[in-house]
Amino acid sequence: MLLFIDLDGFKQVNDQLGHRAGDEVLVLLAHGLNDELHQLGIHHHLSARYGGDEFLFQLPRMTPERVEMITRRWLKRFERPLEINGGLVCIGLSIGACFGRDADGSFNTALEHADQAMYYIKRNGKHGVNFHRPGASALSEEVVNERVVHTVPLSRDAEVALQELERTSSRGTEPKLVSALTPTGLKIDTVSK
Repeated sequence: MLLFIDLDGFKQVNDQLGHRAGDEVLVLLAHGLNDELHQLGIHHHLSARYGGDEFLFQLPRMTPERVEMITRRWLKRFERPLEINGGLVCIGLSIGACFGRDADGSFNTALEHADQAMYYIKRNGKHGVNFHRPGASALSEEVVNERVVHTVPLSRDAEVALQELERTSSRGTEPKLVSALTPTGLKIDTVSK
């Protein structure tokens, strides 16, 4: 399972409070998302900051129901404002999801599908999740399905590591989770051989 997360309202944080506040939000968000997984006993996963305000999560061997429960917890956690040095900020999560089997085992295809599913949420209310469905174009109305977990209107202002996890998982061996902090304090979970 590949989850593509784009933050709602992050540009306003950077524009109004500055890049330091934005960095603080990214750190709090990364820790919060990973904390929810760890509270659920999920330790064999990969999380990475993919772009400015985008995150990828690779969750091997997950059922749709389990992923739905995880994303529901993430959305609930980030309904509340985050407290940072600059005050309170409201950030939402637009989440796109794609199961590896729906992408023929290709990381690039899974990334494309998850990205398209995420953009559907972004264009239709934000702060929600959309699961890619095989055969449906994520750019069409067909993509909205009963699996959209939670949408609330907002009025608030390492590809290499992923491929290693995919390769390790396909060999049937348990990946070893390695956590590291970047110089800005962002926690990155990755896989080692």
